[in-house]
Amino acid sequence: MSITDPKKIDTMADGGDTLVLAVSDHLRWDIERAAHLSMLQDKLNTYVRFYESGEYMQYFDGKKFEKCRIEVHFLHEWHECFDKMLELVKDKLDAKNITIRCTLN
Repeated sequence: MSITDPKKIDTMADGGDTLVLAVSDHLRWDIERAAHLSMLQDKLNTYVRFYESGEYMQYFDGKKFEKCRIEVHFLHEWHECFDKMLELVKDKLDAKNITIRCTLN
């Protein structure tokens, strides 16, 4: 699974007081940048809803996490448009105790 399957949670883990959700992004940024960004945004929105709704609790015996960290694992260097998108939503995510961490694999 990856960002091409926007309604699925790819990976989740118990990080103590933090729910860790991970997504893999294998797409290149040099072609269809706007579509790529839109797909990634849809995927991240699914993850945010999954955390906010508490749906994750059914997978962790009812445990409620105080925070959520979404890890985006990129195969290719991400474009600055993604950083700009994150800047726009940072305050809203902070208010919900959600952070996004990006790595390049």
